[in-house]
Amino acid sequence: MSYLSETSLVNIAVTSSDTFEEAITILYDDILYGRYQELLRKCTTIKRLRQYVSAIRTIRTPVVRDTKPVELFAAFPNLRKIYVGKDCMQIIEYIPPSASTKGQSTFIRYSSLAIKPREVVQSLQTLMSPSRDLPLPEEWNVTEKLLRLDVSPLQPNLDLEEITHQGNVIVDTWRNGKGIFEIPIHKLLVYCAIPCEDLYERLIELRQNTKLAPSILAISVVQEDLERKEGPNIITLIENSAYLVERLMIKYTMSKISMDIHQFLQKDIRFPKDVDNTLKILEITLSLRSILPGIPLEHENLDLELGYTGPPISLASFRISLDCSPDKISQQVNGKERLVTYKPRIPPLSQITKGMLAIGGINCKYILGVYGCEDKEYRSEMLNEMFQMEMRELLKARKEPVRWRRLSPEERV
Repeated sequence: MSYLSETSLVNIAVTSSDTFEEAITILYDDILYGRYQELLRKCTTIKRLRQYVSAIRTIRTPVVRDTKPVELFAAFPNLRKIYVGKDCMQIIEYIPPSASTKGQSTFIRYSSLAIKPREVVQSLQTLMSPSRDLPLPEEWNVTEKLLRLDVSPLQPNLDLEEITHQGNVIVDTWRNGKGIFEIPIHKLLVYCAIPCEDLYERLIELRQNTKLAPSILAISVVQEDLERKEGPNIITLIENSAYLVERLMIKYTMSKISMDIHQFLQKDIRFPKDVDNTLKILEITLSLRSILPGIPLEHENLDLELGYTGPPISLASFRISLDCSPDKISQQVNGKERLVTYKPRIPPLSQITKGMLAIGGINCKYILGVYGCEDKEYRSEMLNEMFQMEMRELLKARKEPVRWRRLSPEERV
């Protein structure tokens, strides 16, 4: 019955006493507080009102200051969650007594915060402003968790050195489990530039205590030094995140991306084989190799040599965004210093599809887009349409034809 529309459920509830209880259990399982207030005005039967109230398990209210969790949990006997705030600012979850809670009632409060780098050293209680704080009784057994933490630079136009310094503050606090990082975080978004090496070391530490790892990690990293044959880079970050997170987004919003799509797809990513892979959604940004102006298309060497040889890791979604912004490099032209523009070129889509499919598997949703250029939305849409056509042809060619054979007597049932 849960697949029926609200109108159909209402009709079922009022036309049959046999299905009334099941219908209102679905209708009133998750409601807005305003709808409950409307119900109080319209419902004239105490018995019927109790049935409605007993069906409510989740209440959503946009106003923080008027919300009183004690009164709500007392008024609704089967209430389990209260969502407070327009953008899911806080969630109060009630855990009934059980063997796992040693017979005690417990509560979990999930909060969402947007802070500056210098504030990561402060506790959640300090950071919660009076306008956002939702006081809970001291006698309640409350566990604090962060549903979402956004950490953005102090100012939008800081140079790379300043942003990297802020990133170091974040990583140091995170590694020491201090300040805001004392409590578990479900979704962590850090828009300061963090060195790959520092982030890599933190991921290694989290493998020893996976409970502290966020389920969703979106992070901006400082460009790695590709001249070094060893050392952390975007690939080693992906390898180690596969043990820990469900969704990984790596972006280079603060500097020109150094790893291009050739370098990424040519390397053999060593995904975990001794433990279950948790990574399901991967979103990364890569650059493109630039070509000098005047070089004919037939002389461009854009072919990819695919390097990943392991089995697919069965991603649910895999997105690559390509930086199409041109490079301008100062060169000597006829004895004069001039800025020469190198135009980025996209490798053959047939090769990109093969490289991404080898990583994500046949049941993955693939997306290819661009940014750093004019009309990026339109260009991304057009590029992705052509990419999807290539992917469909590749998947079609890989399907095994159906073949029949006669079973041996031993195989017959």
